[in-house]
Amino acid sequence: MRLRGLLLILFIVILLLNFTSHASLYEINHSLMIINKKNLVISGINVINGNITIINSSNIIIKDDSIYNGSYFGIFVYNSKNVTIENNHIDRSYYDGISIRKSQNVTIENNIIANNSNGNGISVWDNSNHIIIANNILSNNGYGIFILMSSNVTMLNNSIVKTYYYAIYLYQANFIKIINNTILLSDIGLEIEYGSYIQLEFNVIKNDLVGVYLGDGIGSLNLINNIIQNSRYFGVLIKYYPNIFNYNKNTFINNTANIFYEFNNTLPEQTNGLVPPITITSKSNILFNYSYLTILLLVIPVIYLLRRRRK
Repeated sequence: MRLRGLLLILFIVILLLNFTSHASLYEINHSLMIINKKNLVISGINVINGNITIINSSNIIIKDDSIYNGSYFGIFVYNSKNVTIENNHIDRSYYDGISIRKSQNVTIENNIIANNSNGNGISVWDNSNHIIIANNILSNNGYGIFILMSSNVTMLNNSIVKTYYYAIYLYQANFIKIINNTILLSDIGLEIEYGSYIQLEFNVIKNDLVGVYLGDGIGSLNLINNIIQNSRYFGVLIKYYPNIFNYNKNTFINNTANIFYEFNNTLPEQTNGLVPPITITSKSNILFNYSYLTILLLVIPVIYLLRRRRK
């Protein structure tokens, strides 16, 4: 009878552990992996020399945690939905601070993500959608926020500082909102390649080599009410003009050149009234004070540098 009683107690303990909905640990020296779980809260832990990985799970909250010196991503979310990542400090991950892959309905807010020099502060890729990235501080990362082959992503009120390459990079990304962010001290503040339905509004982009770079395959873009300041080369560098480009009320301050067209320096003809004229609202439009030869000498090394970095 005593043995049966002990076995019953052990069974109840195991059952409770399996169905617990809250994980509150203090320190983990390697990694924490959550697979096929629901309704779980991970809070108040220190992960050293490891990471937190969420796979095939739903209704997960990761909050108030510290993750240091991860050998992979700081937080990795794969094939999961309804995940909230908030109030965490992620520092010195070998690759990305936070990486979201094949996941839906993920909110990333109020995190500090720093010193992930070999990767991105935040990456969203591989058909992830309905992602909110808000009120985060990202500093000293290789790339700031990287959106690849994903859609319905909102970036709101983030500070992205001292990024080695691109502060925000969009590639094959659609239905993207980038609103009221501050971008400082990057090679390129924001680059877009192959995407559509993109809103870039009310952002401050300062002290970069290039403020905004518009590359291939942009279907429609709103570039409205942004402040682009102190760009060492160009405020806006256009490789190919978007099919639909709503561009107005932007303020340019103290850029070497406010706007430059890589292949020509004239606007395409407007089509059906969908492409309004570009207006420069800075006190002085420095671009048009340069000779054509001077502009060529300036732009050639910049384009070479950008293409070399991609390789």
